[in-house]
Amino acid sequence: MIDEGAAPAVVTVREGTRRDRRAVVDLFARAAASDAMFIGLGRSEAHRARFFLAYLRAQPIARLQVDVACDADGALVGAALWERLDVGRDSAVLGQIPFAFHFVRALGILDSLRGVRLQRQLERHRPVEPHWYLKNVVVAEHERGAGTGSALLERQLALLDATGQFAYLEARTPRQQRFFERFGFVQGGSIDGRGGRRFTGMFRTPRRAGR
Repeated sequence: MIDEGAAPAVVTVREGTRRDRRAVVDLFARAAASDAMFIGLGRSEAHRARFFLAYLRAQPIARLQVDVACDADGALVGAALWERLDVGRDSAVLGQIPFAFHFVRALGILDSLRGVRLQRQLERHRPVEPHWYLKNVVVAEHERGAGTGSALLERQLALLDATGQFAYLEARTPRQQRFFERFGFVQGGSIDGRGGRRFTGMFRTPRRAGR
């Protein structure tokens, strides 16, 4: 879902707005079909789109950061989704309870329960310190390898460095681990996601100016 291209991307990265929501949802829904975090999520792309739309609506605006990358024509070609977790292992699952009906409608009862179990498992391995959690970064298939994923990360990480804030994510593959290491993320423990899925927690301390 991300690219490892080192060449600069000819894209504009900015903070997403409500007008970008539909395009962001569609981008995540398409990419989720091959992402270990979301395999089995929904029965179709339309169901996955309903899930991501419900997810975005469930997050308080103050803790959600969505950055988007647009090409020269203004088309959205990438997005990064961050959550600010202020109180230790702040539970995203608990905050989504009021939207449970929408998740069940998108996924069905059994898949919704499996998703909750996975999220709770991942939350147990997250840092107790306040941090920004990179939920996902997605690049359109035709843009992969052009540096769009790097451009998306650099915007938020520059802000975290300037304000002295930590970041955390779960890498799905060794390739993703190598990609994120380029931006200062350090591998932590391995996480059993069940169903043959394993994730690697990765933590990043803010870099000092001039380094």
